[in-house]
Amino acid sequence: MGFFSIFKDFSIGDLGDWNPQDSLVREDSYDPNTLFQTLIEDKVWQLMDWSGIFVALEKKGYADGKLVLEFSEPTNQIIQVFWKEENLITIRMHVREFDFTTYGKKIKENVLSVDWIQTRHPCKIKSENQLYPGQDVPGLGLFEEIVNFIGYITLSIRVKAAWNRPEFFHDAVLFHKKFRFPDPKMEAKYRCLIRDLKYLGMLGLSTAIHSHKIKNGKGDIYKWNAPEMIHIQDTALQDLIFNHHYHAEVERCMRKYRFSI
Repeated sequence: MGFFSIFKDFSIGDLGDWNPQDSLVREDSYDPNTLFQTLIEDKVWQLMDWSGIFVALEKKGYADGKLVLEFSEPTNQIIQVFWKEENLITIRMHVREFDFTTYGKKIKENVLSVDWIQTRHPCKIKSENQLYPGQDVPGLGLFEEIVNFIGYITLSIRVKAAWNRPEFFHDAVLFHKKFRFPDPKMEAKYRCLIRDLKYLGMLGLSTAIHSHKIKNGKGDIYKWNAPEMIHIQDTALQDLIFNHHYHAEVERCMRKYRFSI
């Protein structure tokens, strides 16, 4: 199922005209009260509501959440949801240029850069050894809703792709349902880690990776370096980047990569 095929009916016609170049920092005309120069607070709330975020939060016991927006810096657009004094959701993003490489050539396109996503479920108590690396409390389990919201933002601002760097392996596992690594070698390493070590479970594998316990076929410690992931909205660009050469390279690398603990 495609990244955007899960969305409800959605029209961008009433969101106003917007040029993606506007968010690449034009200080003379920058409006700090709108997301990417096109979405006021009510629209952001509406997109989050359409994404199912608020319904999901209420089901988890977080009714009457407070939406906090910080758009004062063009390169650091922040969306947060608070419940009482607890920060439940933080999303930081901006629009940037990205160099796609295909057939030895580079193609520049503006993409939605998702720089940070954190969800917190403070009412759910787990022992420390049940938490994933980077967590102080369990996550909310709102991946589908968050990705829906990112997709709505991408559509709204009319860019061709969404981009991120998952800080932790378990984040990449969640994002991989809709995103791919543009580097075929990294895509192959990701698949091989799961192929060779899936018996550890996602918590065990992610913990082992970030505890530097995983070795590659040469016996060297494998290091997770927050590799780039991308989802391309534009079909023509997607077919150009994730072409048969890409998939052939992924398969070739998978035949030689091995991981163990």
